Amino acid sequence: MLAKRLAAVIVAIVLVAGAFIVRARTHSGTASGAATSTHIVCATELAAACDALRTRTDVTVVTEPAAVTYERLVGDVSAEAPTVWIALQPWAQMVDDTRRRGGRDPLFGQPIALASSRLALVGAAARVAVVQRSCGAEPAWKCVGQANGAPWTAIGGEPLWRDVTLRHLPVDSGIGLAAFASGVTGWFGRADFTQADLDADPALRSWAVRLETFTATDPNPVPAVIERLRQTKLDLVATVAAETTADDTAARGLAVAYPSPMTRADAVLAPPAAGSVASSVVTSAASALRAGGWVDDGTTPSGLPNATTMVALLLFGRSVHQ
Repeated sequence: MLAKRLAAVIVAIVLVAGAFIVRARTHSGTASGAATSTHIVCATELAAACDALRTRTDVTVVTEPAAVTYERLVGDVSAEAPTVWIALQPWAQMVDDTRRRGGRDPLFGQPIALASSRLALVGAAARVAVVQRSCGAEPAWKCVGQANGAPWTAIGGEPLWRDVTLRHLPVDSGIGLAAFASGVTGWFGRADFTQADLDADPALRSWAVRLETFTATDPNPVPAVIERLRQTKLDLVATVAAETTADDTAARGLAVAYPSPMTRADAVLAPPAAGSVASSVVTSAASALRAGGWVDDGTTPSGLPNATTMVALLLFGRSVHQ
């Protein structure tokens, strides 16, 4: 009797253990039972999100410029898409929009908002004050672009400052494309312009060439550019407010202005088109960005154009920068 009971207990244990193994394979493995890992790619300016996830054993993480990921996913038919792409809006939609127009399936599902930061102009306080007197307390992008490259004396600045130099990151970066899109939105006074509008306005191209003449060439120069600002080697930089802090800018004689029209960079997590992402991954990424100065403000429109127009701006920005 005792032997039969012992055998029954052993069988029960084996069945329970087997059930757990099957369940684990069903939820986290492949058809053959091999363990899978979430492959996460972060745009360079959002590297903090990837850094926060590197300690996890269930993910692999890569950081690279947004345009590198974009070009691979739209240009290489054999390229493997990341499980998750953490980038600024609307880069994931830009990939899917380009793929759809080429007759290919989309790769991503509905983006999950992580954090936001307003687009800002940062520079030496005295120079920012001159720009605000000439172009408005919230400097009009069109006015700022026209001043770029002109003598500071043309807008009321000091002769010793020589020429106005406004820099932003390359359009191949998330922040750079957002800044350029914000500027062109200011040129038109609206965000619903199209590729045809870009092509039909020669004055815009001249203005954009002036703006892009001083664009930084490093795909991830935000910390370096801000440091050069602090050393008064640059006049103005267009970036996100998250790259600055009020105490730090004031202590170094810098000031921040928010150009008009007001626009915002939204950091999102783009999940796979079919599938889901662990909530802990979303929470970790969002927390890391907010700890770095990004804020939780994804409830209002960013003010930037849609994905189709952003693709057009990417190509337009590259063409005028050549």
